[in-house]
Amino acid sequence: MEIHRVYLALGGNEGQVLPRLKQAVHLLARNEQIHSLRVSHFYQTAPVQVESPSWFVNAACSFDTVLT
Repeated sequence: MEIHRVYLALGGNEGQVLPRLKQAVHLLARNEQIHSLRVSHFYQTAPVQVESPSWFVNAACSFDTVLT
């Protein structure tokens, strides 16, 4: 099986963003086909080129997987 390195951007600005993103990371960590999971800090950023009253929460992660 070929192993793939994945880089994944995470983010959102509606509802309970931070708990949902943390849950997504938790689910990735529990997946037996995902290895070497690394996650950045979570950052709040102002909306850019979009009108929104809510700031965004953003993060990024990388991992190795056999999934395609």
